Amino acid sequence: FNENKAASFTRADAFVLPSFSEGLPMAVLEAWSYSLPVLMTPQCNLPEGFEAEAAIAVMPEVSGIAAGLSTLFNLPESERLAIGQRGYKLVTERFTWTTVAAQMYAVYAWVLGQGAQPSCVITD
Repeated sequence: FNENKAASFTRADAFVLPSFSEGLPMAVLEAWSYSLPVLMTPQCNLPEGFEAEAAIAVMPEVSGIAAGLSTLFNLPESERLAIGQRGYKLVTERFTWTTVAAQMYAVYAWVLGQGAQPSCVITD
């Protein structure tokens, strides 16, 4: 499966996830790791993708997906590539095992009273 998946990402020009609900969509992170522009719904719960301009927002219905694809297809190739590069930058800076492990270590240290509240903890 991994070989087929890697081949699919390598051949793809973009990745679309029109989800109604996600926790942390690994498929989007994988698409970004291949520098693909991503079309996803706000329900994918990756607002940082929109903030980083690494994703195009779509609604989870046919007309919303069609509108997102139209937006993507009408962008210059340089901008489609730039969206993918911003996704790659985001995933390599925020979602690597090393980064996540360091965040978890900081959370446990904070919970144990051995450090300040880490920036990855949101309390509001």
